[in-house]
Amino acid sequence: MKKEDINTLINQAYYFLSLNLLDEAEEVCLKILELDDKNLTALDHLGFIKYFKNEFQEGLTFCNKSIEISPEHAYGHKGKGLHLVKLGRLEEGIDFLKKAIKLDPDFIDPYYDLSLTLYEHNRLREARKYIIKGAKKCKDKHMRNLLGKLFDRVEEKIKNQ
Repeated sequence: MKKEDINTLINQAYYFLSLNLLDEAEEVCLKILELDDKNLTALDHLGFIKYFKNEFQEGLTFCNKSIEISPEHAYGHKGKGLHLVKLGRLEEGIDFLKKAIKLDPDFIDPYYDLSLTLYEHNRLREARKYIIKGAKKCKDKHMRNLLGKLFDRVEEKIKNQ
């Protein structure tokens, strides 16, 4: 199959994800992997899909494969961190989220995911630190808004302790 055909399938997967059609996106991503078993986009999408389907062990498998193919791939590390947290391996998950930030300091998602994880586990001052770091680098209005709202929640919780 030609690269153009795989790109068409990737676009299809993006489209299904944009409509929150997870099963359809999963089917397309699995088709991509049949054609190219090292396709990082398909692996990343499958990790994302499995996370939102609460299939964390399966999602972890896709993240691990992504990291195996590309050890410096920040998205794979971020995904692995989130799956590990959901599997009850908090510290290990936090380490992977921090590694994602280290691998790509301009990728804002891991700052938010790490901050939210820390907030949810009542590690408020540490959460605030990563929110501020992420906000300083953030150019995207939507992500900046999410970080700001989380910052307000952290500050409120600190104030009420």
